[in-house]
Amino acid sequence: MNENDIPRAAATFQTSVRVRSYHLDSFGHVNNAVYLNYLEAARCDWLEAHGILFQQFAAAGQFPVVVRAELDFRAAAACHDQLIIHVRIDSWRSRTFSMRYKLTRGSDGPVVLDALTVHVFVDAAGKPISIPSWFINAFADTAAPEEPSAGSGPAAP
Repeated sequence: MNENDIPRAAATFQTSVRVRSYHLDSFGHVNNAVYLNYLEAARCDWLEAHGILFQQFAAAGQFPVVVRAELDFRAAAACHDQLIIHVRIDSWRSRTFSMRYKLTRGSDGPVVLDALTVHVFVDAAGKPISIPSWFINAFADTAAPEEPSAGSGPAAP
């Protein structure tokens, strides 16, 4: 499989998380580090929605690992807020893919966070490998003919 066979973008997926008291820092809003957990939860939900469970990675001996995370904080989130997480594939390469996220307070509230994660596939020994076809094929039905976005910094999904 070459890079031209890889879908360039996928439809936006949406999930949500409710802010709990233990997510807060001493200032009463969500601790910056907790947002990485929210992004992980969104990726898990996104994978499940495409029929991929974490056990499949172990069975295949192929794993997507986060090699970069960029978070742009836009507004604070507090206890009991319902955060809507929009997530989509931003770009694919032969060994890497990137995902963009937008977290909003409620369905029509302000943007709380824009984020980007970059993932590389590795084998069981941790060596980078090409993205497996079984992973790419799980997203074929949601792919859109779109080029990866240019520029730096996260853009809204």
